Amino acid sequence: WGSMTSAYAEQGLVIPALDLFQRMQEENLCPDAITCISLLKACSGLGALEHGRKVHVYMEKQGLDFNPSHWIPLVGMYARCGSLIDAHNAFKNSHPSDSITWSTILCPIHDYICSTDTMMEVTERMQDEGTTQPNEIAYLCFLLKAYSSLSNLRKGLSIHAEIQKFGLEYDPDIQNALMYMHAKCGNVECACKIFDKVEEKNVKSWSIIVTCFAEHGLVDMVNKYLVTMHGMGILPDSPFVLSLLYACSHSGLMEEALHCFIST
Repeated sequence: WGSMTSAYAEQGLVIPALDLFQRMQEENLCPDAITCISLLKACSGLGALEHGRKVHVYMEKQGLDFNPSHWIPLVGMYARCGSLIDAHNAFKNSHPSDSITWSTILCPIHDYICSTDTMMEVTERMQDEGTTQPNEIAYLCFLLKAYSSLSNLRKGLSIHAEIQKFGLEYDPDIQNALMYMHAKCGNVECACKIFDKVEEKNVKSWSIIVTCFAEHGLVDMVNKYLVTMHGMGILPDSPFVLSLLYACSHSGLMEEALHCFIST
């Protein structure tokens, strides 16, 4: 039963997997933690929040032990389904034991949660518990996003200095995080300098810098970089387009937003 349920879940067949999950309980069979984790991952991929919550409730009722490897998909499921409160609570109940576990738990929080309070709580907890190394890339990226959310350039610059100290300024993820931080804190010139140093610019790199220009009303730069991007054969993805449209609309650039939408 468990293997079949996990197989359905791993293929993204959430409803059949949950049907088997329910039937197992009706037959007085207890799905184990591995089966539940597979279901959480499947629910995460499809944004099936209520189904994921039912699996979580079952795990708690059965008293299944929550070791670090179980908290990772649970936090991820809630984060990817957009449930900030549940993700936050799951994070608070987790007990990461090392920097690898911290980094893995950080990924969904970093990507899907924009709450300043949550970001700062995670940051403070990591520092207090001393379970991360200051040169951990995921940790540094997380700090940069946290300070971006606060528009705290002073703190962001201190992290930038640490990154240079450890020789990590040419890591692609670090470069994108630095660009984002400087852009959000209004330091457009520095964001441009970092962008110019990126050797292999991906869609995310272009998205950050173009959105930065749009947020600051630099229409000519938006158009210039879009033309360059298209000339290099780099196509914008959905997050790029949405970020650009959002930035244009909030900067009062409605005509430019429409132009961007048509051109991308």
